[in-house]
Amino acid sequence: GEETAGQIDLPKMDRGGLTGAAFAVFVFQDKRTPANYARVHQQGLVKLKAIHRMAEFYPSRIEIATSPADIRRIHAAGKHFAVISMLNGFPLGPLAENLDVYFQGGLRQIGLTHAGNNALADSSRPQAKHGDSGPEHGGLSEVGRQLIQAMNERGIIVDVSQLTPAALAGAIKESKMPVVASHSAVMAIVESPRNLSDADMRRVADSGGVVHIVAFSAYLRPMTEEAEVELAEIRRSFGIETDSELEGLDSETRQRYDTQMLGLLRRAPRAAVADLVDAIDYAVNLIGIEHVGIATDFNHGGGLIGWKDASEAHNVTAELMRRGYSDADIARLWGENWLRVFQAVTDYADRLRTAGAISP
Repeated sequence: GEETAGQIDLPKMDRGGLTGAAFAVFVFQDKRTPANYARVHQQGLVKLKAIHRMAEFYPSRIEIATSPADIRRIHAAGKHFAVISMLNGFPLGPLAENLDVYFQGGLRQIGLTHAGNNALADSSRPQAKHGDSGPEHGGLSEVGRQLIQAMNERGIIVDVSQLTPAALAGAIKESKMPVVASHSAVMAIVESPRNLSDADMRRVADSGGVVHIVAFSAYLRPMTEEAEVELAEIRRSFGIETDSELEGLDSETRQRYDTQMLGLLRRAPRAAVADLVDAIDYAVNLIGIEHVGIATDFNHGGGLIGWKDASEAHNVTAELMRRGYSDADIARLWGENWLRVFQAVTDYADRLRTAGAISP
C-alpha cells in the first residue's frame, strides 16, 4: 500500500494507470521428494495468504477477483483488482491432490510448469540439477491431463507458458476451453525455449486463446554481435554446439554452463518498450489483435527501459498509440482479450454445475 523497492505496489499501479493484474503463487521447481512436496505446498499457502492480506489491509483500494463479474464490479468501484494465479503446479502435489485447497482460496489460473519438468508436464527448460534429461512425459503426464479436465470443471484458466511444444499442444487438445500463454514472447525474434514459435502461437489462437507478450528483456531483444561471440566461446569451452547437446551434460557441468549464460544475459543491453511493441506487432500480424495481450513478469526478471515498474505502464499505451493502434485495440491488448477467455472458462464451469455434471 506504500511505495516499495518492488516493481509493483498500489502507488505504482495508481501512477501507471494499471487497473489490475494476476498475482502469482510461485515456487521454484525442485526434486520430487515427499519432503519437498510438503515444503512447497506450505510455501504456496503462505503466498496465497499474502495476496489475500494485501486486499485485507487495503480494502478500499484493491480486491481479490474470482470471476469476470468481480473484475467489472471492482473496476466500476474505482479500485484495483488482483486475480490469483499459480506459476508451476509443483505445490498441487504429485497427483494434483491440493487443487481444491487453492481453488477455494481464489486460484483462477495455473501455469503447469516453470524451469524444470514436474509431475504434470514437460518444461521448456528442463533442469539437470533436478534429474531432468529432456522431455519426460512426451508433453503432458496422465496427471496433467486429469488436472486440465479438473481446471475446466472449476473455471480455472489453463496457462501454457513455459511448456514444451508437445506439452502446449497437449494442453490445448485436452482443454475444452481456450487457453492463454500468460508470459511468453516471439521465437522468430529471439530464439529461446521460453519463446513461442509461430506454430505455437497459432495453436493458442486457434483455441480461442491469448498470447501475452512479456516485458522480459532477454526474450525481446536478440543478442548483439559481441554477445553472440561470447556465447560461442562459452559453448566451445563446454564442448557443445547446439542446445540439444546440453542434455548430455552432467548436473554440475550444466550448472556451471547456466551460471555463465545467466551472466552473459545480465550484461546484455536491455530491451525497451519499443522492442516489446515490436513483438506485439509481430504477434498481432500473425494471429490477430483478439489473440494478443501484455505481460510483465515483474519481480521475477521482467522490466524494460521505459517500463521498469508498474508506474510506467502508460508508456506502453503511448507507444501503441504512436503506432496507430485504436483505443479499442489497446483495450483488447491490456486485458479485454484475457477477460474474454476468463468469461468463457467461467461460463463453461457454471453450465456444468447448473446441469449437475459436477458438484457445486
